[in-house]
Amino acid sequence: EVFTVEKRGGKDANVLRGTVERVSFEGNNIRYEVRLENEDLIVIVRPSLLEKWLTVGEKVYVRFPADKCKVFAYPSAGLTEELAVE
Repeated sequence: EVFTVEKRGGKDANVLRGTVERVSFEGNNIRYEVRLENEDLIVIVRPSLLEKWLTVGEKVYVRFPADKCKVFAYPSAGLTEELAVE
């Protein structure tokens, strides 16, 4: 698992704020769908017995290691044009 989700943030550069949109119990795991402030939706799966569950609507902080990040220059033609299939 690359992402971790926490109730408290920090001053780290690799922390994004978000809101829990959906919580699903999957037996040994709990699945969180978190909507980030930039409107991206990410899914985080955690062991269900590891910690107290988060609730829908709860504000959270998503943390990820710097070595898992890739940064690209914004395309001069624009992102839509760059990703166009045709």
